[in-house]
Amino acid sequence: MEQSVGVPFKVLLIGGPSGVGKSTAGASLARQLGIPLLQADDLRLALQFSGLVSREQHPELFFFLDRDDWRVSPEAYRDKLIAVARIIAGALRIVVESHLHHDANSIIIEGDGILPEFAVQIASEHSAGQVRSIFIVENDENVLLANMLKRGRGFDVNASAERHTETRGKALFSAWIELEAEQCGLPTVTSLPWETLPERLLAARRGDLRSYRIAVARSDGET
Repeated sequence: MEQSVGVPFKVLLIGGPSGVGKSTAGASLARQLGIPLLQADDLRLALQFSGLVSREQHPELFFFLDRDDWRVSPEAYRDKLIAVARIIAGALRIVVESHLHHDANSIIIEGDGILPEFAVQIASEHSAGQVRSIFIVENDENVLLANMLKRGRGFDVNASAERHTETRGKALFSAWIELEAEQCGLPTVTSLPWETLPERLLAARRGDLRSYRIAVARSDGET
């Protein structure tokens, strides 16, 4: 893979709840720019199942591995997503800093474990433009529900109450991310329309990713 000339960052962080198209759009953008894509979820899985971290040390890391963790209110579900993201921030920091110091090429890292607070902090610690971020949000529960049903991954066989908790919880998580990103001066894009999401990410990448806010038309033509 040959990196495109003029990529204006070393690390691009793409955050947002699962079900908004981060992986698909991130992969498309990485191909266009000729750079690799890393999924932050792989870091979470490594920490959960490597045996290097115990439940006693960091119980929040192991949220959602037991079915009882899903039988909570949507608000509690949102809070658990935030807690998991905060606990993997240390591992994510090591990956970002290692790449900045030892790799000449750029990289995209995507995942719902990337929070605005982490993105703005890590960017402030390095030269301007080296670490940039953008967040994909979707606060419409119906859109999230349709996409998660389409993806499957066991969601379609969950009980109706559990599907409601997960969908509502992710919508609340999205709204929280959108507010936090705005307060941090970080850009967000909406997930719809799916077909133009990679292009809209690319358009934001060409601008100032610390202050640029994209207003996008919905598929029904509303602006």
